[in-house]
Amino acid sequence: MKTAVARKPTKPAKWLEELPPIVDESDKVFIEATKVTAAIKAAAKEVQVVKEAQHSEEDADDPGGRVEIVVAQGFHEQATAEAEEVLVRHARELGVFQRDEIVKVITLPELTESGGLKRQAGTVMLQALTQHSMARAFEQVVLFVKEVQDKRGNVSFVPVDVPPRVVNYYLSGRGEWALPTLRGIISAPIMHPITGAILTEPGYHDETELYLAASNCRWLEVADKPTLDDARMAIKTLCAPFEEFPFVTEADRAVHIAAILTAIERRLLGACPIFAYTAPVQRTGKSKLAEAVGLIATGTLPAASSFSSEREEFRKTILAGLREGHPVIHFDNIEHPVKSPDLAKAVTQSIYSDRVLGQSKILHLPTTVTWLINGNNLEFRGDLSVRTLLSRIDANEERPEERIFKIPHLEAYIIEHRAELVRAALTILRAFHAAGSPEQNVSLWGGFEMWSRVIREALVWCGLADPCETRKSVRAEDTERESGIEALTQLQVVFPPPVTGKAREFTAKEAIAKADEVIGKNILQIHKFPSLRDALMAIAGEDGSISVSKLAWWMRSWRGRVVNGMTLERANQEGTHPAKWIVRKVS
Repeated sequence: MKTAVARKPTKPAKWLEELPPIVDESDKVFIEATKVTAAIKAAAKEVQVVKEAQHSEEDADDPGGRVEIVVAQGFHEQATAEAEEVLVRHARELGVFQRDEIVKVITLPELTESGGLKRQAGTVMLQALTQHSMARAFEQVVLFVKEVQDKRGNVSFVPVDVPPRVVNYYLSGRGEWALPTLRGIISAPIMHPITGAILTEPGYHDETELYLAASNCRWLEVADKPTLDDARMAIKTLCAPFEEFPFVTEADRAVHIAAILTAIERRLLGACPIFAYTAPVQRTGKSKLAEAVGLIATGTLPAASSFSSEREEFRKTILAGLREGHPVIHFDNIEHPVKSPDLAKAVTQSIYSDRVLGQSKILHLPTTVTWLINGNNLEFRGDLSVRTLLSRIDANEERPEERIFKIPHLEAYIIEHRAELVRAALTILRAFHAAGSPEQNVSLWGGFEMWSRVIREALVWCGLADPCETRKSVRAEDTERESGIEALTQLQVVFPPPVTGKAREFTAKEAIAKADEVIGKNILQIHKFPSLRDALMAIAGEDGSISVSKLAWWMRSWRGRVVNGMTLERANQEGTHPAKWIVRKVS
């Protein structure tokens, strides 16, 4: 029995206190003998308590055994510390870990929708422990008892509910927990990118801080040192289920294979790009391709969501997905231009921080997620256009849904052959690692260096097209970027950077004044700089005129960005009003 407080001395039996005064030697002997007997009984009781404690601690390794902890008024903090010791010993088997909060690994019994996410039955995810669920976790491994004393002074210990104060003490100890730290859940074997070792044993792994969920899938062994030929055969295995999908170019096909490898390896990689699928019309197969990535990596359809244009709603979806620890998140059937500074942050930063809706609590969560997006004629704007790989498919048919496939039920096929597909993906990665990860002649992609080295170059080494070839089309179709380039070009024409002497500086109001400047009279009146006006209207137009506040905001947001050999710079000191700007040429 674990004891949270020092035992209070047991009072002598009441009848001993009420004995008459000693009258003769026989009475004295009797009383002394009685005291000795009582002392022997008390000692025996203490020995039994020690044995019970030892027995309980030995039983702590038994999932069915619980350790007793005595609680008393004023000693809840000590009881909490002892309860945590027991919880830590059982954390791995209970699936209870710490991140920025205490979480438990759970499997959803049915489809659920909340927080902007749709989760399939069988999804393995994390559940943040509340006061109620934290009490349940303690109750599984600890039996709290309190000391009671009857009228005769006999002491016993009776079970009590998990004390709320113990739960509150523990949940408030953020940053001081001794529970194992969880980097993420995985549902398929994963290769360590440094050592090449493949993790296949279900459960928690201290070295990687990953939890491999148990699966009905019998994983197939991957060769210790697969060759390039083995890797190329694995590429064929991985491409086979998708050979009838109408990828526009081989680079588009490579994006899809890269997405599969990324989803399997994601938890041990740095920042990774978004993988997007687009087609001219519906029913071409975009969603099927994205869902296949999740199926191979997790065994279930990935957590899915629409892409809300309301920033607060979308932030809530991002936070929910990260908090629940989903390895793959799929934004399905997007019908508007994709722009989100919050998603851009989640893609490139290792930790994403945001406030829990309706609370003052701020969470700091790891971002090792594979983000998938699909939609018709997708367009990415802002920072997302330089963080995305785009796979294009085009059936060149009016009714692509009427096509007949050799694999009519792709989802069922992938589930049946999942072990083979996962082995193929790991064979590619391990073969490249075993070969010494030979450097490929590919362009640098800043911010995604590790992904490029482990995933992208492995595919190029196997003979696939470089998936990053698709980046050009993503940038080219970013209308926001094109509008910005045109605005800088026209500002440079009207306020040209000098070859010598003082630069041509301008404020937002001065730029608008030039754009509104007219020549001629009456019906012959025309704008002097029509191209500048059109460019500024495109980025800051409002009710038929150019908004000063919108243009000023645009100038601040584009400050220092280099496009087409130009950049917008602040010409006067920060904090000086009004802000003055200059467009400079950059080599």
